[in-house]
Amino acid sequence: MACIIEFTGKPGSGKTHYCRELVRRTDEESIHHRVKVMLFSGQRKFKYPLKIISCFECLVASRAHALKIVKKINNALSGVNKRRLVSTIVNAAYIDFNLRRALRDHDIVILDQGFVQLCWANIHDENIEEVKSMLQTLYEPYADHVVLISYIHASGEVFEANLATRPDLLDKCNDQVNFFDETTFLGLVGEACMSNRLDLIRLHNNYYGSADVGRVFSRIEAACCASQ
Repeated sequence: MACIIEFTGKPGSGKTHYCRELVRRTDEESIHHRVKVMLFSGQRKFKYPLKIISCFECLVASRAHALKIVKKINNALSGVNKRRLVSTIVNAAYIDFNLRRALRDHDIVILDQGFVQLCWANIHDENIEEVKSMLQTLYEPYADHVVLISYIHASGEVFEANLATRPDLLDKCNDQVNFFDETTFLGLVGEACMSNRLDLIRLHNNYYGSADVGRVFSRIEAACCASQ
C-alpha cells in the first residue's frame, strides 16, 4: 500500500510550492528514497510527445479501463467543444500513466495536481454527478492505496503575489478563479471522502513564501506505519 498525495486549489494558490516543501520535509526526515514527486504545473519539455505515448500505454496496459475512462469523460463533458474533450481525455491518461509508473518503485507519490484538479476544472451547473462518477473511475485502480487530497486555500495577499510570478495565468486568471469555486470542489469530493475512497485535508496559505506541511507529513507517516 502506497500513499498518494494530490494538492489541489485555485490557480495561484501555491500547489507547486506546497508540493516542493513537502518533498523537502520528507528529505529531511530521511524517507526521500521512497518518495516520487510529479510536478505538472508549467511542464513544457517533451510534454506533448509524452502525453501521446501515455495514451497508447494506457490502452495497452488496460484497454477495458481506458475505454471506461473515455466513456465517463465523454458523458461528463457532453456538449463541450471537441478540443476540450480530447484534451481532458489525454490529460487523464497522462496522469494515470505517470502515477502507475511512480507506484512501481515508490511508497509515496506527491502530485502538485492530479485527477481531482482535472475533474474540478470540468464541472458546471448541470454535470456534477457525471464528474463525480468520472473522478471515481479515474481513482478506481488506486483503491488499495491511501489517497490524500490536500486542498489549499490562499489568502488574497498570497494569491496576488503568486499571480505576479505566473505570467501564463494573467490573461485568463479571472475566469479560472471564478470557475474554481470551493463549494463546488467540496461537492465533488464530499461523497468520496465520506466513503473513505479519498482523504481530505484543508491547508491555509496565509503567508507568501512559507508552507506549513506538517499536517500532511503527519498523515504520510501514519500511512507508512500502517503499511509496515
